[in-house]
Amino acid sequence: MGYTHYFSCDYGSAAYYAGWPHLVDEAEGIVANCGVALTGPSEDDAPLVDPVDAIVFNGAAGEDYETFRIPAPGLALSEWSFCKTGRRPYDLAVTAILLTAHILMPETFLIWSDGDWDHDWQPARDLVRSLGGKVPQTSPFAPPAKRGAR
Repeated sequence: MGYTHYFSCDYGSAAYYAGWPHLVDEAEGIVANCGVALTGPSEDDAPLVDPVDAIVFNGAAGEDYETFRIPAPGLALSEWSFCKTGRRPYDLAVTAILLTAHILMPETFLIWSDGDWDHDWQPARDLVRSLGGKVPQTSPFAPPAKRGAR
């Protein structure tokens, strides 16, 4: 299936509406400071970090895989989603943004991963911490019963 990160969110919740502007601000910092070449939804676009639309990006040509997308509040139903990164370099930006979303909205934005918290997610934890985020010491990955997977 491939190396994948999963997330679940109620995109219409009050918590998501309240946390979204902060997530957009943090995502801008992550995209600018991750040290990885990123593109937008298409190879010719810049990464999209838009408070009205979404956060959308992929790895640069040759280092791309699946496009990562988190919609703005109200633009999606409560659901789970995923992004296969295949461990390509842009995985750092994906995991850092997912971690930040969970830190900002822990009750409504759940994350889990094929990756290991102690090893695979260490670069994301370091990046979030370097940008001023308070990173949990233990894994925030949601247990399967809380995933809301269908």
